[in-house]
Amino acid sequence: MPKARKRLQVWIDGERCEGRSGAHVFIAALERLGLERIELLPIRVSGLPIVVSVRPQRADLYTEHAGKYVRTCTSGAEKHSLLQRIASHLPEHKIEVRLTDPAEDLLA
Repeated sequence: MPKARKRLQVWIDGERCEGRSGAHVFIAALERLGLERIELLPIRVSGLPIVVSVRPQRADLYTEHAGKYVRTCTSGAEKHSLLQRIASHLPEHKIEVRLTDPAEDLLA
């Protein structure tokens, strides 16, 4: 039987970030934290920044959103890890990140 995909769930300061996919939830979380702030953080994925203002050479790895490009071509586990790393740079926000089995009840 194939392994079930995990669902990315994120809460920023107690508010759940919504989206129809892990990429959309990731973008919603980054947007709530401020795409401009995330762009300035020294966090990279395989040497590439998470958020950029100009169309990147590897545009296939990014999703355009609100005039920025967000690195979304990563696994759910990598998005989870990235959000935990971002949380360590933004201690003024309470950031809770979980990967759950889609069959489990969603948390309120």
